[in-house]
Amino acid sequence: MKTYMSCFLFEGGARKTAEIMSILELDIRPSRIAFSNTIKPTSSLRYAAQNGVELMAFDNEEELHKIHSVHPKAK
Repeated sequence: MKTYMSCFLFEGGARKTAEIMSILELDIRPSRIAFSNTIKPTSSLRYAAQNGVELMAFDNEEELHKIHSVHPKAK
């Protein structure tokens, strides 16, 4: 758990794709990853979709529609 948190904190909030990459490199199953940044760049959503990360959080309807359009399997 320490490694996970260190890696997560090291990458910072602005580097959303790097956060997912770092967590996946720790052999965490994609089904256990929640992508909860408030506003997700389309590129990060695509990366999440390509790597099986499906659990998402969103703050508004616009973000929900963006997630659905880029990553239809997101939950």
